[in-house]
Amino acid sequence: MGLYRYLLAAAVVIGHSAPIPGLPLVGGGLAVKLFFIVSGFYMGLILTEKYQPLPGGLRLFYSNRLLRIFPIFWLVLAIELVVAIAFHRLSDAGDPWLALNASLIDEGQYGALAALVVSQFTLLGTEIVSLLNWQAGSGFDWHAATPSGAETVRGWRFLLMPHTWTLACELFFYALVPWLNRLPTAALAGIVGGNIVIARLLPHWIDPALAEVATDSFAPLQLGFFAAGLLAYRLYARHDARLEKGPVGTLLIAGLAVAVIGFNQIAAISHKLGLWSLLLLGTLALPILFARTSRLRWDRRIGDLSYPLYLVHAVVIMALHRLVPAEVPVLGDFFKHPAFPLGAVALSTLLAWTLETTLDRRLDQLRQRRVAESRSH
Repeated sequence: MGLYRYLLAAAVVIGHSAPIPGLPLVGGGLAVKLFFIVSGFYMGLILTEKYQPLPGGLRLFYSNRLLRIFPIFWLVLAIELVVAIAFHRLSDAGDPWLALNASLIDEGQYGALAALVVSQFTLLGTEIVSLLNWQAGSGFDWHAATPSGAETVRGWRFLLMPHTWTLACELFFYALVPWLNRLPTAALAGIVGGNIVIARLLPHWIDPALAEVATDSFAPLQLGFFAAGLLAYRLYARHDARLEKGPVGTLLIAGLAVAVIGFNQIAAISHKLGLWSLLLLGTLALPILFARTSRLRWDRRIGDLSYPLYLVHAVVIMALHRLVPAEVPVLGDFFKHPAFPLGAVALSTLLAWTLETTLDRRLDQLRQRRVAESRSH
């Protein structure tokens, strides 16, 4: 299901750049939720079939996950920092991220600045930063619908790579997945249902604006998506041979394709129908999609681009904003033309391919070699 993962990553890039008129593709926010379901499926798969049978398998699982997440993330973080500093020095307007963090220094908020730096570097708590607002003179506080006083800045703007809140959610899930993977199926279904109930009730318990942001990005409230992925893996494990062929599986995959590619068209009729169809098909079709594509090398190669694509797209979009004039001959307003999001996807894919072939693929070989060495012992 590599092509599926790439499509979801491309949807995030388009969502963060500019919408394409007439393209009913699912938005970036929902694409991330589908990614979480995919992650739950993969973690159930590799933990059960690859790592649990090995001596010291859990330790190897965690160390290989860290090798998967952090080296390429740190490299892209360094690239973003260099680009931000370069644009700050070369542009009269400066860089807004550097300016915001400089304001923390000006106000003597060194503890907040240190916490932000540690959070961005380690990824721990980056999703919590999204729940905060900042005001000059008063510092950080919880996000609210009607902030009072001075101009309010969303907390995520202080992060160099704010989209890495999703990786904080991944790390939270990795910490729990050995325990979650041992739970009965009914308990996993209970987590899914519990997250749905909490999301509905949360606006009655806290500020509705904070509840909305928390439902979208707070790690514990994303656990239901990961649990849905674990349930999808259990369906795959029990009915593996039956998933290779058959019209029902084909219909589910086709339904998922329609729900992802044509989401906005469906949502225009009924948003609830589009949302629940998307999430349900994103769970039920996953085992069939994996069973039918897992042996396709080209599909796996495309899927390998999804993580570096997700990481690098923000710096590509930032560079386009700084380097391309607003008015372009023939195109007109570049940032309202489909050339902007399509160019962002193309350039991000090229940079992702460079990172995947030069670094990520070698790290994957290292991870697989460590697994093979553990099996030989």
